[in-house]
Amino acid sequence: MNISFVRLIGILLVFFGVNMVSLAEGGLASADHHVVSCHSSPINSRHPTPGGEVTLAANQLTASEDRVMVLTFDDGPVERDLDIVALLKTHNVSATFFYIGYKMKAMPGIVQRVIAAEHEVGYHSYRHQRLSCSSEASLKEDLKLGGDVANGLGVAVKWFRPPFGAFNDRVVQAAKAQGMQTILWSVDSRDWTGISAATMARSVIRQFHPGAVLLFHSKHETTLKALPEVLAAAEKERYRFVSLREWQRTVLAANCRAKRGGCSSTPSGTGGVISAAFPKEPSDAVAGGVVSATLPKEPSDVVAGGVVSAVASKEPAVLTSLPTTMGAFTPLPMAKGTPMTVDPILQ
Repeated sequence: MNISFVRLIGILLVFFGVNMVSLAEGGLASADHHVVSCHSSPINSRHPTPGGEVTLAANQLTASEDRVMVLTFDDGPVERDLDIVALLKTHNVSATFFYIGYKMKAMPGIVQRVIAAEHEVGYHSYRHQRLSCSSEASLKEDLKLGGDVANGLGVAVKWFRPPFGAFNDRVVQAAKAQGMQTILWSVDSRDWTGISAATMARSVIRQFHPGAVLLFHSKHETTLKALPEVLAAAEKERYRFVSLREWQRTVLAANCRAKRGGCSSTPSGTGGVISAAFPKEPSDAVAGGVVSATLPKEPSDVVAGGVVSAVASKEPAVLTSLPTTMGAFTPLPMAKGTPMTVDPILQ
């Protein structure tokens, strides 16, 4: 057969193939009334919450209570999640599992057991698609489907991680409209590349830093094998693995200290008033004349935007005096588990 003829046939096939795809996409776009450009914003490990206020700055996260990190596991639920949960229990460690909607629907038992073990569950899209390429209607449908599944299981989802880390302002705002904050990561385990457990653990440990958000995928066997070394190294370096909820409070409190209390808003609570019932075993920490204490896994909401994140002691104690610029303050005796209210804090 003549080579020129073969080349002509190839060109025609490419031409008609491209146009058939364009027609198909045009039909879908017409039905959706949107033509979407597939644009994703770059991941910035210093600002892992797009559209949020969290800043991971080494010169701000300097206090002992700032040595927190977050373990996150994507792409579940899978059976291996239960093995991970069992391992984390032996280390008294919290984690956040980002689940795919249709898998949650298919394996509700795993989801409920992870929740029962006091870990957080976040949303990771319904079918693990690149949402930054989705039309407005498809994006809203995805988030609604996932929300319906979570609600049906009694799971309150507050965190959203877009598949592949592919996000843009549309994605962030759509998640926010559903009550979810977008969270990425600052340390990628690269377990998805097929590296060995030993290589993975060494790489992750080298990247430890205060406020780190570690990305893993629970579907990989090597991830589970790498975790014991990662957990042991974190304990040796005096890091604590906490929930995203506590991580946010801790980092925001550090950001506020760096601004000398110049925070524009509080992430929880109203009017700069602290109101919290403290768990039994919070640790004590006061740094730089600003009260900032480390709490266990799931304390109730505490205002961090006014510099104070929490004050508590293992034994009945008197609260430490606050800077005079923070308003009137009266020392308050407080026993373990006693509700506390302090007002005003940075009006």
